[in-house]
Amino acid sequence: MMTTIHEGVANGGPLSIPSAFLDTLGRTVISWVDYRVMAILALSAIVFVALVKKSRRKEGLSLGDCIRAAAAVFTILSGFLILCAFVFTKPPATDALSNESLGYIGTVVTIVTFMEGYQELKRLLGASVGTPPPPPSTP
Repeated sequence: MMTTIHEGVANGGPLSIPSAFLDTLGRTVISWVDYRVMAILALSAIVFVALVKKSRRKEGLSLGDCIRAAAAVFTILSGFLILCAFVFTKPPATDALSNESLGYIGTVVTIVTFMEGYQELKRLLGASVGTPPPPPSTP
């Protein structure tokens, strides 16, 4: 029998110690992460990528590299917030997410899901989608 820390609403009963810890951890992370933290982390990632690229290849970052680095950080943070909000907390802590976070997470998840689905279909079909097929060869 698991020891409980506090009464929860998960399945109408008390939360176990690991569940209560994850619930507290998830709600704490959600309360600390907002658009300002995400922007600071994205800028930090751009600086980090720029320094690594400069030291390895002796070249600077292009605008496209900066955008990809920021988008990668936003995507990772969105995934982490989704993990905290829907997996760690019981019941899911959607009420703890700010309006900015909800809108951003919804947008990122939608875009990434469609992009991944599109790329997978493209791989499965074995041809590049959106390009005309090659002309038939004549013997």
